[in-house]
Amino acid sequence: MFDNWRRHRVENASATQRIHLVADTTGSSAFWQGVLSDAERIMPRRVSFDSGRQAQVLMERSAPHRIMHPSEVELLLSDLADEVTADSSAQSADRCVLEVKALLGAFVKDWRQLWTLFADTQEGLAHYEKLRDSLRLRLRVAEDVTFMRTNAISVRRVVEARVLQHAIASDIASITAVAPERGTEAKVPAASAEVLSMSRAALRRIGRGLQRPVMIVAAPRSGSTLLFETLSVTPQFWTLGGEAHWLIESLPALCPGGMVDSNRLEGGHCTDEVRMHVLSLIQRRLHDSKGRKWDGFEPVRFLEKTPKNALRIPFFERVFEDTHYIFLWRDPAQNISSMIEAWRDGRWTTYPNLQGWDGPWSLLLPQGWQQLRGKTLAEIATYQWKVTNETIMRDLARVPAARRHVVRYEDLIENPRATIQRLSDFSGVHMDEQLTAAVSAPLPLSRYTLTSPAREKWKANAEVVTPLLPMLDATLLALRGFA
Repeated sequence: MFDNWRRHRVENASATQRIHLVADTTGSSAFWQGVLSDAERIMPRRVSFDSGRQAQVLMERSAPHRIMHPSEVELLLSDLADEVTADSSAQSADRCVLEVKALLGAFVKDWRQLWTLFADTQEGLAHYEKLRDSLRLRLRVAEDVTFMRTNAISVRRVVEARVLQHAIASDIASITAVAPERGTEAKVPAASAEVLSMSRAALRRIGRGLQRPVMIVAAPRSGSTLLFETLSVTPQFWTLGGEAHWLIESLPALCPGGMVDSNRLEGGHCTDEVRMHVLSLIQRRLHDSKGRKWDGFEPVRFLEKTPKNALRIPFFERVFEDTHYIFLWRDPAQNISSMIEAWRDGRWTTYPNLQGWDGPWSLLLPQGWQQLRGKTLAEIATYQWKVTNETIMRDLARVPAARRHVVRYEDLIENPRATIQRLSDFSGVHMDEQLTAAVSAPLPLSRYTLTSPAREKWKANAEVVTPLLPMLDATLLALRGFA
């Protein structure tokens, strides 16, 4: 038995391959009496392999809670608090240690309070997630100063690995939420080796340089390209040139078929390594309306629009510090009809060989898509519209109101000048001559337009769309009231 908490290394001095097995155990009273007794009184006993012996391995049988029980949270964090120390050369080191200990203590109390109110239920999930993510954010402030006395690993990384990564069980729990040590196999693509060649200071500078990024989130075929192209005419915004599917999907682990089965990403998917990867790609490809590339030093306003990112708001909340979201939504009948046409056209195929699906998949891939096997094209498009808009509303409800703005597609088309003026005010950019010129006449067709916009165009698919609209009444009502 050894202390797995301390830094250690296991060596095999023989030429025979062996397995290093570590098993967690609660241990009986006799076990712990032996552990805690005087080491000189413990007599070692050799246990040889006996192929004829039938040994019984006692395994735990109780299923773990989806939400970590407060007693476990307290147990895991209480010993950590005693280990917290700080770089003595750092300014206000003692105060940082006290603040971190206070954060951990407050988290334990608040987690217990939530458990009292909600226990292990879906109703309390959003509250647990908010508390978890709040601690993550606060621990980042002291990341470069505080660490564990025993193994010199930063407090944030240890708390993440021991508690926060496992506090809420989900399908994404297998994603490593802590950046791996140098020299170990990272769960990110080979491109991360290039990213690691950049200093962390340079990447922090890049993150600070992307001031108040503006992200357009919308269901597919809801006019987001038109809005993006209109706003991007001003040199005040810097872009990646259009839809940047590669920004996330250059990471195989975050692609469907990797460690996720849809385009949905949570905050826990944004490890340090992933964040560095995303920021480095942005720095390399960001440019203004005149094609001038960003040097990574000048503070800029980043404008982004990729439909799949509508399902990744919690992820981007961790990539950037102050993202502003423009939520564009469109009448379901018109939007769903346009999505049906996109499926039929074939140019919007996103996954030609999606495992578990018969044929190519088009547009974004929402969570729960597997239940659509055997459904009609209209039902698939309806599900995409419903899940995307509901996911956006649920995620943006957790974002401060000052960082979100809702736009109806119909308002953009019918009154572009007033709509763009409101978005300029929200984004903190002024109506320069480029934006003014862009809205001085009817907006041009976007690059992805199939046919010219028309209110009644959707009726070409009315026969298959109309019967599905009643199931969207609640979503539509929520959209009309969302702000």
